Amino acid sequence: MERDDFRNQKIQEFVSRVRSTPYGAMLEPTEATKIAKLFLRARKFDVTRALELYKSYKHMRYSNQLEAIDPLEDGVRRELLSEKFTVLPHSSPLDPTVMVFTVRRHWPPNCTDRDVLKGIIYQLDAALLDEQTQEQGVTVIYDMTDAKYSNFGADLSMKLLNLLMGSYPARVRNILIIAAPFWFRPPYHLSRLFVKDKIRERLLTFHPMLKCVRETRCISSNEVPGKLP
Repeated sequence: MERDDFRNQKIQEFVSRVRSTPYGAMLEPTEATKIAKLFLRARKFDVTRALELYKSYKHMRYSNQLEAIDPLEDGVRRELLSEKFTVLPHSSPLDPTVMVFTVRRHWPPNCTDRDVLKGIIYQLDAALLDEQTQEQGVTVIYDMTDAKYSNFGADLSMKLLNLLMGSYPARVRNILIIAAPFWFRPPYHLSRLFVKDKIRERLLTFHPMLKCVRETRCISSNEVPGKLP
């Protein structure tokens, strides 16, 4: 009961403060409450941090023209059908939702970073409708199995990292890099120099024979919920 009272108090505070911002002034009460729950869960009910995330999120969508995403738009439709980015079924009510980006399915000459991000955000939006995903967070697997250098986009990878860690209301537990080839090591170590310590701690690499879907526990591939594409 005390937990519910605490959360309701934080929700009311968020709604009151968000309506004083340019992005939140026109929000309907029901929509404002829904947004408050989503962003507060992503920031452990810290109102100030949740508001900062909301502002960053709105700016990201507006500045990149991602406010409305049409899944039937040619580029977005191709991304969704490619299954480059997938959301796996829940294995347990207490586990984070597992999302997989399969690098070998990315071919930069045939798509734009904007279309890739649109496809990812469209699926993230759908996944975040689930309260379990909001509460338990997400683990992102960056699967580099059989990936070639021609599949890798450094700019896209940084955009995706910045999106997940600072501009989207998902509680990211970890980003797990699976089967990283030798050529990936220099850009990986370089990118770690430009991210915050908290983000750096959540970037983990693993041997290709292991699939990791929990915060610090590596498990064999036959225990992974669903299959990696």
